[in-house]
Amino acid sequence: MRSQGLRLDPQLDTITSEIQAWCNRPESERARRNYRFARTCLQEDPDDLGLAIRALKFTSEKARDEFWKVPRYWWGAGERVLCDDAALVALVLSNDIVKLILESWVEAPRTSWTSEDSSEATRKAWTIDYVGDGAARLIKTVERISLNDSIAMPYSNTMPIIQSSGTGKSRMVDEMAISIFTLPFKLAPMGGNGATYPDCDETIRDHLTSGIANTRHELTAKYLVFFASLFSVVAKEVKEIWGNSPRVSPSEWRKHLEIPGKRASLYSLAVQGVSAILGKVVEETWKRTQREIASSEQRTTRESPPHSGTPATDSPPSTRPPKSREVIAGETFCDCASEAVKQPIQELQEAIHPASIIVLYFDESHILFKFKTSDSNSYYHGLLSALDVLRLSKIIGLFLSTTSYLAKYAPTYDMMPSERAQAAALQPPYTELPFDCHPDFFPVPQNKFTVDKLSTPEFQANFGRPLFWSRYRYGSDSIRAGIVEFARGKLLCSPSLASASSSDSQSSPSSRDLQELAVLDMRIMLDFGPHRDANIVQQHLIERHMRIAVCVPSHREYFYSAYTSEPLLAEAAARVMAAIRKEQKDDDDAIAWMLQKYTKSGLISKGDRGEMVARLLLTLAFDKAQMSSQAEAAINYSNAVLVKDFLVALLGEEQWGRIKTMRPDNTLGKSLEDAFKYAKVRFTHFGRASDDSASTSAAAFLAMLRGIAFQCCPQQPVIDIVIPVFLDNESSTAKVCEERMTALLIQVKNRVESSIIAHVAIDEAAVHFFPEGSAQTEQRPYIAIVMDLGIQPVQTQKYAKKSQHPPMENEGEGREATHTRPSLDLPPPLSLVTPSTPSKVIIGKEKSRESPRVTPPHLRYSLYIYGCSRAVYGVIGSQDIYANLLESRNMFNEHSRPENLAVLKGMKVLWARGPECYGFGQNCPAVQEVRGQEVEGVNVGG
Repeated sequence: MRSQGLRLDPQLDTITSEIQAWCNRPESERARRNYRFARTCLQEDPDDLGLAIRALKFTSEKARDEFWKVPRYWWGAGERVLCDDAALVALVLSNDIVKLILESWVEAPRTSWTSEDSSEATRKAWTIDYVGDGAARLIKTVERISLNDSIAMPYSNTMPIIQSSGTGKSRMVDEMAISIFTLPFKLAPMGGNGATYPDCDETIRDHLTSGIANTRHELTAKYLVFFASLFSVVAKEVKEIWGNSPRVSPSEWRKHLEIPGKRASLYSLAVQGVSAILGKVVEETWKRTQREIASSEQRTTRESPPHSGTPATDSPPSTRPPKSREVIAGETFCDCASEAVKQPIQELQEAIHPASIIVLYFDESHILFKFKTSDSNSYYHGLLSALDVLRLSKIIGLFLSTTSYLAKYAPTYDMMPSERAQAAALQPPYTELPFDCHPDFFPVPQNKFTVDKLSTPEFQANFGRPLFWSRYRYGSDSIRAGIVEFARGKLLCSPSLASASSSDSQSSPSSRDLQELAVLDMRIMLDFGPHRDANIVQQHLIERHMRIAVCVPSHREYFYSAYTSEPLLAEAAARVMAAIRKEQKDDDDAIAWMLQKYTKSGLISKGDRGEMVARLLLTLAFDKAQMSSQAEAAINYSNAVLVKDFLVALLGEEQWGRIKTMRPDNTLGKSLEDAFKYAKVRFTHFGRASDDSASTSAAAFLAMLRGIAFQCCPQQPVIDIVIPVFLDNESSTAKVCEERMTALLIQVKNRVESSIIAHVAIDEAAVHFFPEGSAQTEQRPYIAIVMDLGIQPVQTQKYAKKSQHPPMENEGEGREATHTRPSLDLPPPLSLVTPSTPSKVIIGKEKSRESPRVTPPHLRYSLYIYGCSRAVYGVIGSQDIYANLLESRNMFNEHSRPENLAVLKGMKVLWARGPECYGFGQNCPAVQEVRGQEVEGVNVGG
């Protein structure tokens, strides 16, 4: 079987035949075991070709030599290699794996940069001085671990460092090595990307994953033997270089390992020395085991029930069952190996300094979870047990990874493989990596940049994780030109969107699911449900799709993660959204349908559905305004757009024609159109506020720099969303500063009944948005919007009785084939509705206060938007999909027979207005009568 994009070497068939013949040799049990293991690896993780290739253990010299001549093709700076390795392994393995690989692994589109460019950019970034205090904080943490009284407690001397790609984990521990004596190990899988830096320590990786043990005791013992050899070799090297110096500087040792070939030669010697030490340990183990078995048998004989006529002893029999010979041998093996490592540790500590901390870090350590002993213990836990033996010697183990195995790195103490583990001693994963750490960019000054400058990749790359600014700063011209494309590939974990119908398995999210969730979460913020499936999805997003692991509490019962403010990733997400809309032939509701798929499945918490839908509508309107204002084929979604264009996109041309002439409803002033003639909005993503700081013009200035809007904290009065607005000039040359900032202040409601306008009126003074007294010198305009989304019924009777559309699992397929929607009875566009209590009366009452306002107000333009359909929002196609998104799940709207809802309500499990619940009393119309629905529309103040 051949596949487009996999270039097969002419000699491949010959090589494959030799490998298959070798694998099928009846006398080669090890070959068959490795063959089966290779299949398992690819079934569990098709990306891990390198592991499967090495598991095959080529013994044919010709096959091995020819294999490494197979040409390779790397895509960009991504993390997957697509080359003839795939074809080689696929042809060796069974047909189902052949199909899996050849159908899903196709050659990626060529990017504008090469892997050599990426490698060079990475190497240059490592040569500059370290930026930020990340390493210093890690050093303090390591010192605290070594000095803490809990170091005597089992498993207290190891700590995972978990974070997504590009956050500087490897660079941080390398910087730590300047201050703490460190032995670094990089365990990158074979077939990894050539752009990774530093290079993999292949000798160490191969030894630690070479199938050296069948049980956990055996594995732990052999790792201890390896440490014994390693410490002896390092101690000898230190003495040869520095003699009897009373203290060896960690920084000098770090420089010593940077000598070309030095690190590899030392580690090679360490592995070579294992066999001699292992022989002695095995010999001592055999002797002790024989003695222990004999002693155990004697104890068993003494404790066995006496024969008839034999006087019984007074001592009670032991309640513990006797240990098996295998357990005795395993425990004795560990004891002997523990003794073997003591002397090398002492030699090393004497060589560097007796009080020194020694850190061993294992980069890309997730490879250790791929290997298990016959008693189902991972190699990671075997290494953990070996390091635990060394804890009293101030030896600390750090495990670096972007892995999705977060629960394995940070299990609750009751889930630890060893019963000796204690909750207080376990180190939670370290996630505190540098962010916004560009050395020459921060703090960003006011009155320096125009709003157009803010949308350039050169400006955006300075924010967020170190990956982007270091790559842009030290990359070639082609690297810089492709920085957004690079961010897109990182966000998708692929150069392109996966097929909409792809599904990796029934029990886990597909590649397409993860890509869609990453894009949605990056742009509109999702709240995942508090259950196992949602946790697994978040772990995958951390590993593959740039989600940030925020923290793991000390109890390890759960973890926090989020997409943070990274403008480049947000721009990339916007472009992916555009591609998804294009897949659906520019369907207005494509993104809403996608979001509903995950809310319906329960992955997304119901949370505040109104705020989520509001963020979606605002984002879609911003994107629509971009498309209408840019003629270029490649739209830059980070550009600022005129407030007018944004409101037209949000509400439609007809509504704009009616609201553009509105005046401030709290004082005299210009029309909305004139006041915001050159004003611009700019937001590609949302951030969540934890206090009231986001609802200030100072925060709006900072938000404009990043292109972010704020979701206010739940305790924030009056306002739910703040969108920054820049008051630009006619020539677009004004510099961004606080004095030119205003905002759209938005309140979101999701109620079936409309709200009284007086109760929801927004006044910036109530939240102190503008600086105290600023209106005395300049009155700035701002727009107050109430989005009352829920005044339409959550589920109309018609919607409840007939399913408006098939289940979401089939929607994508159906829409791709026919691109049809269920028939909808949309109401005709409505003209503006005069509210029962006009806003001018309410505002008039405020003006008629006996005490006139001492300070003149800033100019407020108020919009009250009722409903959630195309009648009021220009970005909505079907109102039913939004009604579904807005609904709060309960037993009423999830009941399978809606025609019997009256019976359920009559049971009074939930109390809802109407005669079903409240009809048992007389003359209580306030709760017995169902209120009518408000007419949809847009009301204006003034």
